[in-house]
Amino acid sequence: MENLPESSVLLGYLAGGVHIIGFLIYNWKIINGSAKPNTATWALWAFIAGLNAATYDTMSGDRIKAILSIASGIACLLTFLFALVSGKFKKLDVWDKRVLTLGIIAAGVWFFFKSASYANLLLQGALLISFLPLFKSVWQDPSSEGWLPWVIWVGAYTLSIITVIMRWKGHILDIAYPINGFVLHGIVAWLSLRR
Repeated sequence: MENLPESSVLLGYLAGGVHIIGFLIYNWKIINGSAKPNTATWALWAFIAGLNAATYDTMSGDRIKAILSIASGIACLLTFLFALVSGKFKKLDVWDKRVLTLGIIAAGVWFFFKSASYANLLLQGALLISFLPLFKSVWQDPSSEGWLPWVIWVGAYTLSIITVIMRWKGHILDIAYPINGFVLHGIVAWLSLRR
């Protein structure tokens, strides 16, 4: 049992590193010009992921548990910047507006009520809502998303779940974000593999 905390640190960093690898693969299509991401959607995801990282780090009080959320926040911001340079801009649709509204409410809960836990829980709902149009799109056309980054992200969230369990201190909400990420990314991976 003595090695668990040290191995959990390694797993936490590994989860963040694997997550970044998934984004490098995903962003390669943007860099080489074969993908034109929606700048508005990525701006929204950068906002939600950044707020998620901040609330999750505060809520958990454990930077090792939060490594994946921090890596995700940074990677979403960089993807937004790539999208800004080479993507296309479309107006926020009804789903995007719901995600933005829930994100703003979560920020308000954190600011006014000083509750990173409830804010983070609201952000899990925002993440779910933000994935619904993606699920529909990949259901209709599995080739619209490359499967590899999504499978890699599932691996990263699996490592994060193990890290959280190894560093468990009884706070049930600590596990909500990595499980949510595992499920949402897993659905996209499964849908994109149905070719």
